[in-house]
Amino acid sequence: MEWFYGKFDEQSGRPGSTFIEGSFDEQSRTATLKTIRVESALRGSGLADSLLEMFVTAARMRGMQRIRGVFSPDEGCEDRARRFYERNGFRIGSDERPFGLGGTYTFETVEYDLTDPQQGQTPTS
Repeated sequence: MEWFYGKFDEQSGRPGSTFIEGSFDEQSRTATLKTIRVESALRGSGLADSLLEMFVTAARMRGMQRIRGVFSPDEGCEDRARRFYERNGFRIGSDERPFGLGGTYTFETVEYDLTDPQQGQTPTS
């Protein structure tokens, strides 16, 4: 099941510059955080924390046991992203995947265990 929260561009009908997108897999009880984006003028306002908290709450309400996501370390914002996820209780890891002819590419991974009482009720608490 796909999940989206944010503002749509009225002319194009596409997601605007501030949104969060994810999905819920009922079988594996895993939520996947696909994208979180906040307009540059609003960064540092706590809006990303609020969007993430909404996603965590939605995952809990749907009976998910974990939230997973990945981000590319070459997006130019990996340090900021890493600090954001760590501040919100996510564990950071990495995942190597095949790329090109015999090469690999490393993605940063994030995971939040919704069954772990040490992680609290909300990511920002």
